[in-house]
Amino acid sequence: MSHKDPLCVPRMHEAILCDFFTGDADAQTLANDLRGAIISDGMVARHPIVDMDREFDVTAAHLAALCDAVLNNSIPPDDLRAIGFCLFASEAFEWDADTTDGERVAEVCNHWSSPEINFPLTLDNVQKWKLYLETGVDELR
Repeated sequence: MSHKDPLCVPRMHEAILCDFFTGDADAQTLANDLRGAIISDGMVARHPIVDMDREFDVTAAHLAALCDAVLNNSIPPDDLRAIGFCLFASEAFEWDADTTDGERVAEVCNHWSSPEINFPLTLDNVQKWKLYLETGVDELR
């Protein structure tokens, strides 16, 4: 297969992210899946994703677990961009933004998916997102 073959393009798998959330995949498995998940030509970033065939309710606790994986050096902070984009773009991942928990999920996913217009994906900011997800205290404002 050539390098331009779309089957050679690294793709993030929603099912592996879901498995991380449920405890069926560890952080290393997720990190391996995220390797190369964002493809940029300098002007445009693409996020190839393999959809899963079920729905899953994402909670603030799930995102806090991702923060823990980053803070434990299991997942690079930059990988949160692909995760945030995946969660927003997905038809499988859901949350109720009318609840306190769902509002936190939506806000943090937004931050992660667009760090260039929100907050950089640094360990310090990941610690602040974790605090916000767990307590509602927002130290990023």
